[in-house]
Amino acid sequence: MLFSLFMLTTADATTHYTVKKGDNLFKIAKKFKVPVNELRETNKLDSDDLSIGKKLTIPSKKSSAPDKTAKAVKKETTQKTSQAAEKQPVLQEKSTTAEGGDYEYHVVKKGETPAKIAKKYGLSVRELKQLNHMTSNKLKAGRKLIVGKASDEEGKAPESDKPIKRINVSEKIEEVKVLSQSDELSNLSATDRLMLFAKKMLNLPYKFGGNGIFGLDCSSFVQKVYGFVGQPLPRSAREQFKVGEDIHKSELQSGDLLFFRTYASFPSHVGIYIGNNMFIHASSKAKKVQIDSLDAPYYVKRFIGAKRPLSEPEATVAEVTAPEGLSKISP
Repeated sequence: MLFSLFMLTTADATTHYTVKKGDNLFKIAKKFKVPVNELRETNKLDSDDLSIGKKLTIPSKKSSAPDKTAKAVKKETTQKTSQAAEKQPVLQEKSTTAEGGDYEYHVVKKGETPAKIAKKYGLSVRELKQLNHMTSNKLKAGRKLIVGKASDEEGKAPESDKPIKRINVSEKIEEVKVLSQSDELSNLSATDRLMLFAKKMLNLPYKFGGNGIFGLDCSSFVQKVYGFVGQPLPRSAREQFKVGEDIHKSELQSGDLLFFRTYASFPSHVGIYIGNNMFIHASSKAKKVQIDSLDAPYYVKRFIGAKRPLSEPEATVAEVTAPEGLSKISP
């Protein structure tokens, strides 16, 4: 029995596995005791979605010391993990993972529930449990839970870790809120005001799960901008995808919401269309609110649909000047 287990952990790079119903990358990686990111890279996977019957190549894994039994190795690993957990502050949130830094983690605090944590990061309880293979709602303080993608939207680490110029996020949002209540804007249409408020929030820092104090994530940015024109929206991109009229890409108008699949199979990124095939969004890659082209290969590949939540959308598309570094693109 121990010999078979030892052979499994030392499988060479030519070992293959056929995906079965219910399988996912985490489950398969755990089965063969290999890092998830190595399994993904070996098979050149663009996403974590797996089709039944797909053949995966299992990467080689260095064997444990031959003079240790599998039981002894497991015991030693458990002890090291426990010691590391004791040194880890309970309140810290860290964007690292044993599988290569692919996911954002939340460290469970005493008294927290799956519902409270899921709400904080714009997830449903079911999504949170699926990401972490949870079978119950019981949580132990100090446990690390995956709550989203830690890398940027293109799945690559940012080219620079230089800090973005600090902006008082709460102060800026309050400034836009005061502007939205000004009588001077009463002659503008809802769409024109929406465009004005969105662009007033350019360069605000991005923060995963952020809702205003230290930064904004994509759905929070959209929710706040629409709130300034009196149009309430749900908190998460997935819920926002259920609001409004479905719009074909060829019929996009300023103010329409654009949705993308990034780190999950459900709608996980959202932005606001501003005309000329451009959109404004809180970008995890740029770490700020910025304008990008809808024709960029990354967004073309991941675009899944558009919605029009405004009650009375405008019939004309506002002209938008492309940001520096991007050429003007015809709609």
